[in-house]
Amino acid sequence: MTEESIILFIDDEANILNSLTRSLSKWMKEEKLSPRTASSAHEALGIMKEVGNKISVIVTDQRMPDLIGSKLAGIISKQYPDIAVIILSGYSDMSDMSSIVKAGVFSFVSKPWNLEQLQNEIHKAYNVYNLRRENRIHRERYIEELRLGAEFQKAILGTSPPLSENIDYSITYRAVSDTGVSGDYYDIIQLDSYRFIVLMGDVSGHGIKASFLTAVLKTIIYPDYIKNLKNNFFSPSHFMNWLNKRICAFLDKFTDIFITFSAALVDLSGKTFVLANAGQPPVFLVRSNKVLPIETTGLVLGVDPNSDYKENRVSIQPGDRLFFCSDGIYPTGNNTLNFDMKEFMEILHNNSKDIHNHKKILKDLKMLIADAEWDDDITIVSLKILEG
Repeated sequence: MTEESIILFIDDEANILNSLTRSLSKWMKEEKLSPRTASSAHEALGIMKEVGNKISVIVTDQRMPDLIGSKLAGIISKQYPDIAVIILSGYSDMSDMSSIVKAGVFSFVSKPWNLEQLQNEIHKAYNVYNLRRENRIHRERYIEELRLGAEFQKAILGTSPPLSENIDYSITYRAVSDTGVSGDYYDIIQLDSYRFIVLMGDVSGHGIKASFLTAVLKTIIYPDYIKNLKNNFFSPSHFMNWLNKRICAFLDKFTDIFITFSAALVDLSGKTFVLANAGQPPVFLVRSNKVLPIETTGLVLGVDPNSDYKENRVSIQPGDRLFFCSDGIYPTGNNTLNFDMKEFMEILHNNSKDIHNHKKILKDLKMLIADAEWDDDITIVSLKILEG
């Protein structure tokens, strides 16, 4: 043991506390363990409030007047999960074995104890304490790195509001992970006052690898393709063919990864909406009291560099609303969900007057899936074409 740490002995009998500290004093000094004693569970909890972060091992009697050892161990495991607890148990305490096990006690030693056995158990408990603490520190660092990664990803994927007065839009970007790291990709790119590109993708899997690839998408799409458009002419099918070849080359050594993706052009001057799709859900056109799915099929990106992506072209007009969503929200991308396209379209119809209220749409969907949970990242982009 390389650093000094506290071992807390708890027993309501003073002679037992004296016997424990006296018989172990030489060994504890060699092991750099400092003893503290408490004559009750409540006194022990008071000591833990004072120096809980320095306590590594607790040796406690099972039978005490104010609180039995296993219940105390349960409290300790919640407040100080690194600490390893050893129960001193007499023969008559064997009926408490179930509660001792459930409390997550590291070990128990029968009374009267064998000194060498007790030393060995304390030594092992201290090693477990160190392992728990190291794992917790590594886990906290990992979570912090994920949090920073999520902030970085959000900064990269963030879009600048279109300057046009001809459209209104709303975006919801929700990671399934508590850390905020997501495999979803989205972007809204304004070509001019009347033409907008809407991109949406989903990298298979979750976590750091998926979020890294979404950042890669951003770094290759804008500088390598969008900036090189001639006369700002954008063809969704041409773009998808180009992107698929790039992704296939990039993912050549990652056979377990693919990307669903859609690219759309909203052309207000030409009153057209053009879509190319590679495995993403359809885009929904909401017009007056109707909801129409805009569909086109294509192989997911990263599988076949020779895939050819087709376009679906539809007319649009002022007042139309367009609803894009990643496959995490939709049954085709989430096997745990139990609603179909008809029910999904019904919800969009019921919310057609406020298509930007994504929170309400998700709430209505949640009522459909009942106790099921979304197990994938969710991205929603809704556009409304304003009256010109």
